[in-house]
Amino acid sequence: MPNKISRAIEAIEKENIHKYLMYASKAIVVDENLNPLKSKNRKEPIIPGFGNALVENVCIGCSIVFNNQLFNLIIDKIPKNAFMHDWWLYLVTSCFGEIIYDNESCLLYRQHNNNVIGMKDGFVAHWIKRFSNYGKMKKIRELQLCEFNNLFSLNDNKQKIVKDLIQTKHSIKARIIVLKLKIIYRQKLLDDMVFKLLLLLNGY
Repeated sequence: MPNKISRAIEAIEKENIHKYLMYASKAIVVDENLNPLKSKNRKEPIIPGFGNALVENVCIGCSIVFNNQLFNLIIDKIPKNAFMHDWWLYLVTSCFGEIIYDNESCLLYRQHNNNVIGMKDGFVAHWIKRFSNYGKMKKIRELQLCEFNNLFSLNDNKQKIVKDLIQTKHSIKARIIVLKLKIIYRQKLLDDMVFKLLLLLNGY
């Protein structure tokens, strides 16, 4: 949309320039003819945070704008095992800086039959994909988190959360510890409940 860049820059300039800042916005999901797909567009506001960034990405790469401070933090720490660049940025910024999340969309996200990463139609298809992806992404999430832990120096509290998450692969005790913290969350309530059940059964 015409105000996409100016809106992002204005939001960043309102904040403390010495912070690590990243702006991201919602997107309006549309079809090939740019008609909004009501079933795909979330009405509830996105609430970003470190606990969310550990388990899902809500920052669409094409909406992201960040400041020089964040650029300088990440430029010499390019990961080899990040699942997606936007998720990596969300994880790093939510840990060390501030996410400016704009719940007013500044772009259209077009879905069509040839999308590599997209949204399947239908409730059943969605959850089949979710369960399938959980297993497929298990190793990717672990590699990404381990690399994040190795590249950056975390404070004691966040370091413990990350280590406990990594340990859930081998320990039911670690899984229970992580779930009791209540810091890990996904944006949608049902999605959050299913993820935590799978975490309890199979680890991170």
